[in-house]
Amino acid sequence: MDALESRAWLSLVWTAELLPSALDLQLQAESGITHFEFLVLGTLQQAEGASLRMSDLASAVNATMPRLSRVVGKLAERDPLGRRAFSSVPRTSST
Repeated sequence: MDALESRAWLSLVWTAELLPSALDLQLQAESGITHFEFLVLGTLQQAEGASLRMSDLASAVNATMPRLSRVVGKLAERDPLGRRAFSSVPRTSST
């Protein structure tokens, strides 16, 4: 790798490392939510019927079930997210 390629690569890596925390700070300041919470809400909004099974939502946002469950619970307390359970499709979340 030459010097130009190295600088380009490092710039990309620095951006990938620093951007998530910068987005988090801005979202928290402006909206009171984290970047991950925004990702969860946005993913649900884009889903058909604005509803997904928790396991499908976890896959879509690359989260573990425990982490997603905590975040959905937190969002449900603030009520931008309705959480409902169906007998045939347990653990479904929707906006």
